[in-house]
Amino acid sequence: EETLSKDIKRVEDKLDAKVDGLDKRLANQEVVGRTAFIAVIAGAFTGLIKYLFFPSNPTP
Repeated sequence: EETLSKDIKRVEDKLDAKVDGLDKRLANQEVVGRTAFIAVIAGAFTGLIKYLFFPSNPTP
């Protein structure tokens, strides 16, 4: 019975480590996804500002 409880404890520790690693990976993916989204929005906003205020063919 003591051996069984030690085995259960070892498996629980291993699962906790895997869950912690998965949480860290998911958090990293959220940051990357959020950063990519912000970059796309910033690029679109910059293009809109350029289109509205800096015409490519100014009239003389």
